[in-house]
Amino acid sequence: MDDPMNSNYVLFTFFAVVIGAIAATHAYSTVQLPDGMSCTNKRMASYGYTHKRMTMAEFAAIVIWQRDTEKRDPGFGNWHLAQKRKMKCKVFQNSSHYQCIVSAQPCRFDKT
Repeated sequence: MDDPMNSNYVLFTFFAVVIGAIAATHAYSTVQLPDGMSCTNKRMASYGYTHKRMTMAEFAAIVIWQRDTEKRDPGFGNWHLAQKRKMKCKVFQNSSHYQCIVSAQPCRFDKT
């Protein structure tokens, strides 16, 4: 015969482990910014020009992202300082050209 306290204990332990794992994952994935650095609250995304070489398509997307971000928020147009950077490229089958889209949360070092 099953002890009802034992099944409740197992269920409680299961949910405690799941909630603990979620909390630990969130804490681990939260990026801490260095002192003197700030980021905008909105992500920016930009398409690049098409090119036969994927590296050039990536470069074009980053340059356009930097230009668009700098226009919207002066001082935030540095791709290398941006947080949560993502890039996705696709190849057009009929032309063998690549096009990339990049997105990131713009950041900058604050002036002191």
